[in-house]
Amino acid sequence: MTPAYPSNKAQPTPSAEEFDFDRYSDNVVQSAALPWVQLITPKDKKLPFGLFLKRDCAEAVNFQPSEDWQPFTATFESGETEVEDEGYLTQILRLCVIRQTALEGYGRNQWGKFEWLGAMYDQGQLTDIGLRVRNGGQDFYQATRYLVFFLDRQHRLLQDAPLQLKAKGAFGASFGVELREFQRELSKAFFKAAKTAGKRFTGELNQEALSLGIVQAKMSLRRSEQGAYVCYLSDRIVPVFNAENFGKSKPVSRRGRAEITLHGVNWRDLFIPKNSETGQILIRAHHDHVAFGQRVKPEPFSGVGTIPNSEEVLNSLRFDNDGSVFISFPFDCWTEDRVIQYYCEAFGDTANWLADCLPSLQKVEITGTRANGTVRVERIEAVTPTESATPAEFEDY
Repeated sequence: MTPAYPSNKAQPTPSAEEFDFDRYSDNVVQSAALPWVQLITPKDKKLPFGLFLKRDCAEAVNFQPSEDWQPFTATFESGETEVEDEGYLTQILRLCVIRQTALEGYGRNQWGKFEWLGAMYDQGQLTDIGLRVRNGGQDFYQATRYLVFFLDRQHRLLQDAPLQLKAKGAFGASFGVELREFQRELSKAFFKAAKTAGKRFTGELNQEALSLGIVQAKMSLRRSEQGAYVCYLSDRIVPVFNAENFGKSKPVSRRGRAEITLHGVNWRDLFIPKNSETGQILIRAHHDHVAFGQRVKPEPFSGVGTIPNSEEVLNSLRFDNDGSVFISFPFDCWTEDRVIQYYCEAFGDTANWLADCLPSLQKVEITGTRANGTVRVERIEAVTPTESATPAEFEDY
């Protein structure tokens, strides 16, 4: 049988130095995944902890570390092996939050990796996904994702683009509570100052304005009720209006959580001017990422069609004794244009919905029956991954 493609065994493979990569610069599709910063919680109190930024994520946003960030090599478990990543570590938070998601549920999929399931709440009521996550044990967790910019002590941005922070567990609860308190305090101080200046503002600051607020806090370790060490916020700067509260500190107990010490600072020192260069960058990023957190899984399409009887397609099928068929197209094996081709041949224009969501797909599944040498398709379903396909997204992040 004549091979479908000519053999290249006799052709020498050029080395990386010899290959002309510049010719392919227009063929590179940039990843839509956002670079992230992740939490490191040690098993021993003597080991380092804090927020860790991998070097490749730092380079992706042109991150320039301040004195609060120290070079660090983190060790992660990947299966039975350990992987080391170089980057930067900090226990001092000095950041602006430009976007955040609702509380989300995550669960372990059939490959043993965690994937996004959906929102935990809908209009204040626990969703079906929320119930699954709450009752699912170690195979589930809940988290909130934030888009953040880090700053130095002079309130200069350390990066050109936002980083994603997924806050879960004890740290997620602590960070979420303190962020809400900070935003409430900042809004309160703003309106007090506006009233003193003779402005008749009423209401509260919107999310665009709150993205200009600088959250400053210190991370610490404590033992949980289960005996493991967890990270939480032990100190936080509070924006205040009255001068008599500047520089004052007081410990506050949070319900069900560790005590935190609050330090009063002039609210103007925690609010970036809207017309400044930094303020314009933050506001632009706030609007550029308006869709952050608005994730919707594509609905399966049910219908009838046929897939061409090509050898390549038939070799990818798995047939059961009753004639039913299951086809799985993982995107690391099938290019997007080939998937579109076979879907369009099978369904024509009805495949357009699939093409619209292809950039976020991980796998495409087809179910149907085989008859007379062709596949009669009854259902096609798109499988979406989490926002990053890297091991750190599933295991450590």
